[in-house]
Amino acid sequence: DRLLYQNAGERLFSLSAPWYIECVEETLQTIARHDLLVELNVAGWFAPLGQPNPNPAALRRCRELGIRITVGTDAHRPENVARGLDLAEKLLIETGYREIWKLERSRWTPYPIA
Repeated sequence: DRLLYQNAGERLFSLSAPWYIECVEETLQTIARHDLLVELNVAGWFAPLGQPNPNPAALRRCRELGIRITVGTDAHRPENVARGLDLAEKLLIETGYREIWKLERSRWTPYPIA
């Protein structure tokens, strides 16, 4: 996560570099195989990174692999608790998601995207 923020503007490496794409693919395959969730963290939209984490290309791949998604704002102040959730909804719909997963009473529960 920290490396991605330091890589704002692809200053350190290209997100389309074969080694990076291979690493992301391997990671997502492992997540899918173990039926884990991925958090779409929207804080990057409001930082020098300028995009959420995972980025839209990786998020599309998550969808192709059937990986469930939860959303986080990484808020450290009350006024930022829901910041970016509208952008997350739009991106999730654009990448083919129709639901997000929320932890409720110690169980992951799907909720339709409005």
